[in-house]
Amino acid sequence: MMQPAISFSFSLALALLMLASGFATRTAALYWTAAGAIMGLGMIAIFSIGLALLLLAAGLVLLGFKRFGSGRLWATLVGMGLAPAFTLTYDYLTADRTTVSFPDGYLAIPALFLAISIIGAVLGLIQTRRHRAGTR
Repeated sequence: MMQPAISFSFSLALALLMLASGFATRTAALYWTAAGAIMGLGMIAIFSIGLALLLLAAGLVLLGFKRFGSGRLWATLVGMGLAPAFTLTYDYLTADRTTVSFPDGYLAIPALFLAISIIGAVLGLIQTRRHRAGTR
């Protein structure tokens, strides 16, 4: 069973710091990425603090729709995939193998989250190319 890791706390603190400092609100893509990261971390921590993180992310998504529109919503998928993928992979790579065991196929979960972020990145590229083609 996975123990709460420093990486989880660091990722959450970084995302919340970006929001609190106003840095993430200056750029819509960073805002959506931070909201997605909080949502993704809520998914992997659903049995502890995850529900609160999911509710926070839902509120941020609603606020983002009101403030920025849905133009960069693809960045939510990028953040929702990358934060859990990096957190779970970090936990796997830095775990003390004498005290922690991982089930077979554990790395399939970070791979699934990575696939979510790749889908978001592809959607972002498609949207950016369509926008650039429309402005020419």
